[in-house]
Amino acid sequence: MTDVALNVLGTELVPCSYDPLTGYFRDGCCHTDMHDLGSHLVCAKVTDEFCEKLQRDTHSKQGDAKRESTQPL
Repeated sequence: MTDVALNVLGTELVPCSYDPLTGYFRDGCCHTDMHDLGSHLVCAKVTDEFCEKLQRDTHSKQGDAKRESTQPL
């Protein structure tokens, strides 16, 4: 019997990317094993809008961290 990998919803994993092939085994899925030291466990399809917001938020937080690190003690 083969173990079926499940997603967070409890349903069977489906391929996420074939071009390029992603994942530890380069099978397009998030399959992994004990040799996967990088933990290739997440694959997500997101919109351009999501990526743009993430980039804005990340830059904003980096700016906050820089300002905090320059404050005198």
